[in-house]
Amino acid sequence: MTTLPVSVTPQQQQQHWLPVESNPETFNNYGRKLGLDTSIVNFVDVLSTEDWALDMIPSPVYAMACLFPIKEVSEAHKKAEEASRLARIESQGATYVDPTSSLFYIKQTIPNACGTIALIHAIANASLPDSALSADGWLQKFISKHEKSTPEARALAMENDAALEEAHDGAVQDGQSEVVDDTWQHFFCLCSKNGTLYELDGRKNAPIPHGTTTAETFVNDSIRVIREFMSRDPDELRFTMLALTATTLEMDEA
Repeated sequence: MTTLPVSVTPQQQQQHWLPVESNPETFNNYGRKLGLDTSIVNFVDVLSTEDWALDMIPSPVYAMACLFPIKEVSEAHKKAEEASRLARIESQGATYVDPTSSLFYIKQTIPNACGTIALIHAIANASLPDSALSADGWLQKFISKHEKSTPEARALAMENDAALEEAHDGAVQDGQSEVVDDTWQHFFCLCSKNGTLYELDGRKNAPIPHGTTTAETFVNDSIRVIREFMSRDPDELRFTMLALTATTLEMDEA
């Protein structure tokens, strides 16, 4: 859920999508349409960053998604983060090796597509059971086809995918709240790859590493990053979190 990028193509202007709501039912219905078997893995609410809420999350947890408000403080941090990344690349010169190249990362070029991108980021970068994705589903086909593509090429593929746009629109209508455009709220995803915790945000120029993590510490490591977001704007209450987890029997029956 974001505003228009500074520079957009005429096609992107025509593709001003409406925002997907941050709730597990919407994400699970959307995922099923795209080929996710939610009897194996599904999205659940994370009600708080406190221990009592984290203890309620089924395990294992494969990825987390967070919705936060775009404000001056978050944009200032984003700018400083990018400057630090570029300085690190420059300091290493020809010896620089991009540690994020193994991630399935998508640049966001379609306004309000962040919910869809967060869903794809979570599923594409998680070590899910083999049967969690239908071989004939949109997600598996998109991931397989664009595994070697650049983040920009994946974005272009999304722009030209009418089936995805239709599925996104269905997810928008599936929400429980009134659909409001340009809400200035935005999704990012947290995932683990090769022992490192990464933040994937299509508005940024690259995934952001946040230190080491393990399957056992992933939830607490992710919550540490989310708390850092919250601490930069302590009076802001509009943060919501979803976790992609193994589906429990009770959830499947529900």
